[in-house]
Amino acid sequence: PTRATHGSSICQRGCAIVFVTASGAMGGPCRIVEPGKPHTQAPPCTDNFQVKQFMFDGREWESVEQCYQAMKFTKVEVQEKLRAIKKKPKDKDSKHGMDVWNEGQRYTCLRPDWDAVKVEMMYRANFAKFKQHSDLQEELLSLGNVELVGAPSTSWKTKSGMVNWSVWNGRIQTRIREELRPASEQRKDMLAALVKEFEDYLTTEGGATLPIPEVDGAAVGTAAAAASTAAAASTAVPASEVATTATTATADTAPAS
Repeated sequence: PTRATHGSSICQRGCAIVFVTASGAMGGPCRIVEPGKPHTQAPPCTDNFQVKQFMFDGREWESVEQCYQAMKFTKVEVQEKLRAIKKKPKDKDSKHGMDVWNEGQRYTCLRPDWDAVKVEMMYRANFAKFKQHSDLQEELLSLGNVELVGAPSTSWKTKSGMVNWSVWNGRIQTRIREELRPASEQRKDMLAALVKEFEDYLTTEGGATLPIPEVDGAAVGTAAAAASTAAAASTAVPASEVATTATTATADTAPAS
């Protein structure tokens, strides 16, 4: 498989289209959107490249990006290659993030349902990180109700058109911020609308055919819960074990972002 090259406008890899910003910039904290003002940078906790260890699917991960890239694949040995990438003492979090992103473009053994579950997986990995670190919860909640959008990132083609991670990363942080609040302080209509957006994406793209690792406290929508339950019932083993026997993508299927 061909790696995406930063500095190009579009990298074509088989059936997948990955957009890379002309400057090569990708990752970083979300942006705060305020009417009439330039976007400002949100705290580091909103960055998927942030190195902050957490547990997911029974294993420890360095960052959300590392976890997400590994969860794309059906083979445990590939997941473990990604998990083995550690941040070097003098490296920035962004360097580690790009290392795992690049490694995640090398393999073709994708989950057959990856396009459907990728947004839910990113949400759950983020939720796990926040749930296990009270300092990150405080940091995210300190933003109040400001609008958040993701940093420049990749796009992918869905059944309904092109979408960009900048949009979904902002939604993920906004959703988790609401879920971390006491029930009496939650904006329930907004939270319900956000959960529905995640549900609609999963359903429209075909739903989950393999288990999605559970995260305690995550507000899993009806469609995601039903799909995970059905997939788990068909395998009756943990998601990380399912990966060793799951159907692998064909050799000409390009890795997804």
